[in-house]
Amino acid sequence: MELVERDHLLEDLRLETRSAAKGSGRLVFLGGDAGLGKSSVVREMARKPGSQVRLMWGACDSLTTPRPLGPLLDMASTAPMVGDLIDRGAPRFELFTSLVEDITTRPSLLVMEDAHWADEATLDLILFLGRRIADTRSIVVVTYRPHEITTRHPLRLVMGDLATAAGHRRFQVEPLSLDGVRTLVGERSIDAERLHRVTGGNPFYVTEVLAKPGWTVPPTVADAVLARVSRLPDEERDLLATVSVEPTGLELDLFESLGRGLPKALASGLVVADGDTIRFRHELARLAIEGTLDAQRRRNAHKDILGELERRDDIDPSRLAHHANGVNDPAAILKWATEAGDAAAASGAHRQAVEHFRDGVEHSVSADIDIRIDLLEKYATELSRVDRMEDALAMRQRVLTLVRRGGNMTRILLAEAHLADAMLHAGDGIGAYRLMDKVVAAADSLDPGLEMAQIYYMAGYQVMLARRAGDAMRWCKRAIALAEEHGGDKILARTLNALGSTRIVSFEDLTGVEELTRSGVIAEELGWDAQKVNALLDLGSGLCEIRRYSLAEDYLQRGIEETADRDLDGLRHYCTAWLSRVRFEQGRWSEADDLASRVPLDSGAPMCPIVAATVMGRTRTRRGESGAEELLNEAWSLAQEAGDVQRLWPVVAARAEWAWLSGGNRGALSRDLLSVLDTAVELGVRWAISELVFWANKLDLPTEHQSPMETDPFRLHVEGEHAAAAMTWAELGCPYEQAWSLVDAGNEESLRQGLDLLISLGAGPLADRARQSLRELGATRIPSGPRPQTTGHPEGLTRRQVEVLGLLTEGMTDKEIAERLFISPKTAGHHVTAILQKLDVSSRHAAASRSQQKPSLLAYRQPT
Repeated sequence: MELVERDHLLEDLRLETRSAAKGSGRLVFLGGDAGLGKSSVVREMARKPGSQVRLMWGACDSLTTPRPLGPLLDMASTAPMVGDLIDRGAPRFELFTSLVEDITTRPSLLVMEDAHWADEATLDLILFLGRRIADTRSIVVVTYRPHEITTRHPLRLVMGDLATAAGHRRFQVEPLSLDGVRTLVGERSIDAERLHRVTGGNPFYVTEVLAKPGWTVPPTVADAVLARVSRLPDEERDLLATVSVEPTGLELDLFESLGRGLPKALASGLVVADGDTIRFRHELARLAIEGTLDAQRRRNAHKDILGELERRDDIDPSRLAHHANGVNDPAAILKWATEAGDAAAASGAHRQAVEHFRDGVEHSVSADIDIRIDLLEKYATELSRVDRMEDALAMRQRVLTLVRRGGNMTRILLAEAHLADAMLHAGDGIGAYRLMDKVVAAADSLDPGLEMAQIYYMAGYQVMLARRAGDAMRWCKRAIALAEEHGGDKILARTLNALGSTRIVSFEDLTGVEELTRSGVIAEELGWDAQKVNALLDLGSGLCEIRRYSLAEDYLQRGIEETADRDLDGLRHYCTAWLSRVRFEQGRWSEADDLASRVPLDSGAPMCPIVAATVMGRTRTRRGESGAEELLNEAWSLAQEAGDVQRLWPVVAARAEWAWLSGGNRGALSRDLLSVLDTAVELGVRWAISELVFWANKLDLPTEHQSPMETDPFRLHVEGEHAAAAMTWAELGCPYEQAWSLVDAGNEESLRQGLDLLISLGAGPLADRARQSLRELGATRIPSGPRPQTTGHPEGLTRRQVEVLGLLTEGMTDKEIAERLFISPKTAGHHVTAILQKLDVSSRHAAASRSQQKPSLLAYRQPT
């Protein structure tokens, strides 16, 4: 294909290549719809990348379910060290790290085509490379089709995570202009304007039309492709039809074994020899031919290829599963889908594993019962890993039904324990705890071993979340004893997490830190990155819950660093959410809001968004900004689904604070608050009791409960010991609560001290109450307004709100802002509402006009 109107784009890409060669590596996303010539542009770019630059080329597949790490497998021959690691099944982190070391040592041009089809492991690889590429002398080019990636498409999320990464660039391949089409038409007697109009300037469409001299514009590109095919003998046409059902191309020897006619097929220009592989020159040509096949002919083509591939060694099982689906052979689908699912799960491509296991389950009706049980368990595990909790629950129910037929009590109890875990994560906490209690009661009848240890661990972890401290301690200790006796290191690591967390959050016993640290050490020895980070997360969240902030922030920061190194984004979001809560309680609200805004609020698992939405809602409440009620209602809805007091308590306290400060409708809040308080008292969750008693007192709700901690600052405040409460809050590092205690002391000196603190925090509503109290005392010279040096923005906007304001200025809608910043439209709306409130304007247009008149509104500096 002649490259027309691509000079500027090629020059931009070559500039990036030169920057990479000087030691500032690049990751380039190159977008463009099918047929615009992305591959042609990259091939031209790669013609002279430099004498010392190695070219590594790979592509994602449009298989029924793509190969895990397909592009990396394609590149293995040009990176022997990586190829060796792939051959011996090295862990992903080692594989990815070795690739980075390789391209750091040797300047390289890596091309990954068609990332809109990428499997999850390949997306993780792109993310891993993108975060490290700036420190290399290499350039990675990732091509994709923009219209294939929706708002929640996994590739869009990866692009969002890399949006601010060093060395990240984006370019688009645009359709040809009318002049560009005229250039391609040249002297031919074809109406260039009509050709441009019908093809939309798509170079592939134009080229296909022009391939047959004398043609006028055909109604479809398929006609152009099929016209070429029609000129071939039947043998070659049949061969092309067979190749059309293999998106990745066919090996040369396999191609020849399917029939003759290779030279004529190549002469057609539709397929090309690419090393040892024969592939279609363009995906659209393949699809055009495949689309003409009737059902029987398509099945026969898949059957021919499957038969050849099954006779060979080391064929990717996802490829075999693709053709087994095309043949619709249940036994073959079951076999190859299961193997492909295992391979995908091992490589971290959990969404692809789900798709493979789903295919296997659908075709396992006549399989042996043990095979079906094993497959359903794998499917349920992978469903839970991609946050499809309701589906995982359904699979666990099916497993239990099948296991019960066998009558093996150990397997039945294990299946019931897994079902209880699935119920909890799907939102049925009450049912989950009831079932788990039944399982544990029956577990004593089992022979001691790892199965019993696993049951006790699962039970201990579950009741730890429910803050049933006595049961958690008892069951975790049993699990640990069995795991140590029978060599269950993974069970031991997990149980130490649950036991250590219980000691910290239920008893403020810091020996739990030692148990969690030991859990992390075991996980590191096992090479179990996720569990190592889990230990850091549980340390940080547990210590935050009991207000040991300096320790908590250290563990959470380490957790975030570990997840960045290993791209464990789910854990990173949870660590970030809890760090935002630490910052909020420390009075560092701008930082808290900025951290919380990085957490997706529409995650399948509720834990992250509950924490993040509560922090954002409570920050807006204390600043007197709009949008707080909506965020807190969202958090409350999710917390009710979770059903645990640790989720319910912070949200109901936040709703109480909003109602008290804003004068909002208390509605069902009083009932909710007293209900959660009763549960906290029953379970002995001390900080929950103390805070909820405080709010019951503020809202004049009847309760006989009181905090079990004599030196609890909430209790001191309620009992009128305001000076002592303020001193305790200051020692804990909570300036807002310290200020409130000073304000409620009621004397002018304390009121002024409290007001100064509130002004420095930007706590408008409570500051106004303090001013009113000073006026009632007859005080004069009452301070007003925030201190400019305490904020990073002249109008108090957060970093994220400044970004949103910039997009408002460009005229973007909430949906467009959400797509640009990779957040949900609802979150974008919350930010817009807060901006209007802070700028004191009534419309988006007015906010945009303000920012145009005053450019300083679009600048943000980190508060000092």
